[in-house]
Order: sequence, then C-alpha cells, then structure tokens
Amino acid sequence: MGKYFKYGIHTIQSENQIPKELIEDKCTFYVKINGKDIKDYEFDYMDIMQNAFLFHTKDCIGNPMAFKDWMTDLSWLVYDTEEPLEDDFYGYKNILLVFEHWNDVGKGWFSSGQKLRDKILGDFRGNYVNEYGMNVGSLFKEYDEDYGDLENDGLDIFNIYLIP
Repeated sequence: MGKYFKYGIHTIQSENQIPKELIEDKCTFYVKINGKDIKDYEFDYMDIMQNAFLFHTKDCIGNPMAFKDWMTDLSWLVYDTEEPLEDDFYGYKNILLVFEHWNDVGKGWFSSGQKLRDKILGDFRGNYVNEYGMNVGSLFKEYDEDYGDLENDGLDIFNIYLIP
C-alpha cells in the first residue's frame, strides 16, 4: 500500500485489520470512539466528536449545521514535526475514525440503533446543505495523486472503521 489510502467506510472484526503503516504514519490523525457511549445524535455523538476532533468550541451540541461546518474544516489539526510535508504544511493527510462496538450505537430498550447508525454514516456518505444554503457534499475529503487535495487544502482522507 502507498502512503495514501482510498477513503471509505470499512467493516472489520478487529482493530488489527487496520493497515499498520496507516496507523503509524505521522500524518495520520487517529480517533477511536466507543459506540456504547453514543445513544443519540445531537448530544452524545456531537459531544464525543467535537472533543475527539479538538473543536475550538463546545457550541455544536444540538446544532447539526455547526457540527458539520466544523467537521468539513478541521484545519487546526496539525502534527508536531520539525520538517513540513510540503510547502510548510503540517496538516494530517489521513484521518482514521474507528467506532468500536458499532452495533451498540443508539441501542436502547426501545431501539435497535439502526436509524442512528444510518444517520451517522449519512454524514460521511451523503450530501447536505450548510448553514449558508450551500451544498457541501459529505464529510469525506478526496485525495487525487495528480492534483492533490480536491476539496480542502489540509485534509485528504477519512477512513472509517466499524467494529461490531
């Protein structure tokens, strides 16, 4: 495998199935979330994600548009190094988002959690409109080896790993 990996959503059985070179790459930002902690979208999920991705605000809880706006930027995520990757750029080139206990997301006495899991994945798969009425697509950032990052000057790849 090369330095850059095609983004996507992958269902795996264990964290050991994530490519080791991707995890160990200094340009990878790694987030692991326990699905058992997510019971709803606007409070649990948004709170966990804004903390995991080091948002500079806590105002996203209960505000899906603000949350998605922050998630499509993430330009503050930079790694600590003496040497920039290219053109004095220190931003991560890969984002790994691992959901452990994925099948427990949203599970409760009266819910299987499927609607919540679908909504979370919908953020990464579907198109949505931001607070300014602009269609900004999904939260994925595509990387093109010939042209570089097509959607954002900083982040290229989101890889999501779902561990049941």
